[in-house]
Amino acid sequence: MSTGRDAAEAFNKAANEAYKQGDFRKAVDCFTLAISAYPSRAKRYLTNRANVHIRLGDPHSALLDAEASLQRDDKWIKGYYYKGVALEALGRLLDAKQVLLVGLALDPGGVHALDLQDAIYRCGAAIDEAVAKGTLQPEDGPENAEMRYQAAMRQVMAQVRRQSQAAAAASKARDNSIKQLLRYRGVPGARPFVKARLLREDGHNALAEGDTERGVVKLAEGYLVQAEAMGRPTNRTVQLLVTRLDAFSRTQPQHPAAPLVLAFLRAPCQSGAWLAQQLRGLEGRVPDGWRPGLLRELAGICIRDDVADYEGAYQAAVQGLAIKPRNADLLFYKAWAYKLMGNRRLGSEECPALGSPGFCVWVQKRIDDTAAVNKLFQDFIDAAPPQHPKVPSAYYYMAERVLVNRIISRVPMSRCIPGDAAVAEETMRLYDAGMAAEKELPPFYLPIVCASRESTPIFLEAHMPGYLASRSSRHRVPSKGSADGSSDGSSSSSSPSKSGIGSCVRRSAEELQVRKSLLKPNSPSSHLGDSNSSSSSSSSPVACSHKDGSSSQGTGSCRKGRVAAAVAAAAAGVHSCSRCSVQASNMKQCSGCSARYCCIDCQMADWHAGHKKSCERSFLGRWLHKFF
Repeated sequence: MSTGRDAAEAFNKAANEAYKQGDFRKAVDCFTLAISAYPSRAKRYLTNRANVHIRLGDPHSALLDAEASLQRDDKWIKGYYYKGVALEALGRLLDAKQVLLVGLALDPGGVHALDLQDAIYRCGAAIDEAVAKGTLQPEDGPENAEMRYQAAMRQVMAQVRRQSQAAAAASKARDNSIKQLLRYRGVPGARPFVKARLLREDGHNALAEGDTERGVVKLAEGYLVQAEAMGRPTNRTVQLLVTRLDAFSRTQPQHPAAPLVLAFLRAPCQSGAWLAQQLRGLEGRVPDGWRPGLLRELAGICIRDDVADYEGAYQAAVQGLAIKPRNADLLFYKAWAYKLMGNRRLGSEECPALGSPGFCVWVQKRIDDTAAVNKLFQDFIDAAPPQHPKVPSAYYYMAERVLVNRIISRVPMSRCIPGDAAVAEETMRLYDAGMAAEKELPPFYLPIVCASRESTPIFLEAHMPGYLASRSSRHRVPSKGSADGSSDGSSSSSSPSKSGIGSCVRRSAEELQVRKSLLKPNSPSSHLGDSNSSSSSSSSPVACSHKDGSSSQGTGSCRKGRVAAAVAAAAAGVHSCSRCSVQASNMKQCSGCSARYCCIDCQMADWHAGHKKSCERSFLGRWLHKFF
């Protein structure tokens, strides 16, 4: 079902088509429907309808629509314009001129400035002619002209003061932002971001001073240093920039800076494929010093999901590396594009039957492809400066691929096989290196958005249940600049912020399983805290604090106490059978999740009773199918 905004845009489009065909009555009806469908944008549709009323020779209705739009936004320039035009059509020339002057004073350099100036000149000429003929209407008499003019000027000056105060506040905020950025100019990985922001400020200042060519060149250089740092200007700034850049392109059609900046400014309203096509068209026109930056941005755009031109991204990265062999961004995009090309290629192959010779070849292809991709990512990490924003993502991906290769190579996944511990240690070494690199990033590069960052702990816990819990006591964060997890300090397991992900995942998994079981009335875990249970003699009661300040022991007196007692019992090694509620310390654990059973009969019965749908093994399979 379409939203009100979509319906309003559809009516607006139909009204514009009717206007072009000369069917003004239909256009009025469509604009009316658009106003009713989406009142939040009513000011735009009201001024459009005012224009149609003027074409129909109905200035009274046009004046009402223009005034209604100004009631919604007293800074709406089109409202002032059409109100002035409607007053002019009604013969109220002095009022029309004053309204148009107010609109021009509010936005002297806007996109409607020329239309306002033309209307003011037209009203002035009509006033002079009316004065000469003596045909001014009574409400536009000369005795009231001075009073109306003074009132209009007071309104204009008040608006100018407000704009000046807002401009001063914006300038102060911009200066403070630049000062904050300059604190990171000594950080190698942050230099592109800082340089791009300074080039943006320099370009806008040059445009404000009238030096169009210098301003356009500075903006183009900023986009080629790091387009993400340039941000998205406000709509008004974009309109002004587009007007200046179009004029500059007409005067200097061979200069590549203006088309380059226009492409990035219009990119949010276009598709990624459109922007990639624009950059490819400018590749032969830009100076040699700009080509690596252009190819880097082209590679980054081609690997986006809405473009998915992985071969084009790889070729752009290779061409850029031919000019700058050690450019970290180009090395990253080369590795990332190669990874996506491999995923597409290997994903199109059908998986052979388990245990067949073809399956071993299928697995080996993925292992070899991962080794090649990880080699490219390692080349990027070696070339990247400290605090580079893409280093954590590279580590996270490498960690996930090491683990996933181990998962797909062990069939069935019913028990651990020799080598799993080494794979898990390598996975955590890379993952911890990514976490350490992420902690060192400047704040403007955060947060890191990477699917591998979230999926790697899930894969590891499903692949080796309990490994993260056993590792949490000896887990250490790698020292600065180290990827092997070594440091000269002692274990920091006592600090939650430095203890890694092991304890967090273990605690969350245990509490989640206990809480799920307590939601069932006859759940075996709901008896873990009872005083008559078999675990009460092997573990001490757990204190439970309440919001009212009281406390109780974990003996089943409250749900919170039962949860705490259940977690304590699980930590002590006592578990309950997920099927028959028998408690013991030697329960067998499900290979796909943390469920435990006293015998094979209970496990099979629980599997057919619904555990097959909720087991984490199926969840892992969905992750593998989605990402690999």
